[in-house]
Amino acid sequence: MKVAQHFMKAQEDLHHGSSNIVACDEVLVNVRKFDRHAFSTIHKLMQSYAGPFRGIATVGINAFKVELPPDILDKRIHSVFNVSKLK
Repeated sequence: MKVAQHFMKAQEDLHHGSSNIVACDEVLVNVRKFDRHAFSTIHKLMQSYAGPFRGIATVGINAFKVELPPDILDKRIHSVFNVSKLK
């Protein structure tokens, strides 16, 4: 039983590692699920990632605050993203 638990934990750790993003890093934001008019006019031709944007601070374990330009903030895009949406 212990061997199976150790194997399952090792597999989980491979896929769900901690993020290595720190404040003042430049990150790309995955924008595929956002409103298509926020970052591009044509959804089909829109890029997967936008940026680079400067990171401000870590919010919790899996969240990161990014400094977005005012034109994107005016379109009601929140500045805190999950680390899985950052590159």
